[in-house]
Amino acid sequence: MTPYGGLGLSRTHGNFRVTSDGVTLTSDDTAPDLHAGLRLLLGRRWLGVAELDAYPGRLVHPNFRVAYLFDVF
Repeated sequence: MTPYGGLGLSRTHGNFRVTSDGVTLTSDDTAPDLHAGLRLLLGRRWLGVAELDAYPGRLVHPNFRVAYLFDVF
């Protein structure tokens, strides 16, 4: 099992039109983002990952993945 983590900045800038009522939403924001997770090699070819991404004050998003590892060479 391998833990990992990181932090950074997220920048959004744009206008988004809502199709149901035609209102235009404007986003212009820079915010910190944090992520942390665990990787676990399941046998010789399978990888499992559980990760949590957080944008403080906005969003917390869990991610779960299973991957098959191929030989490239």
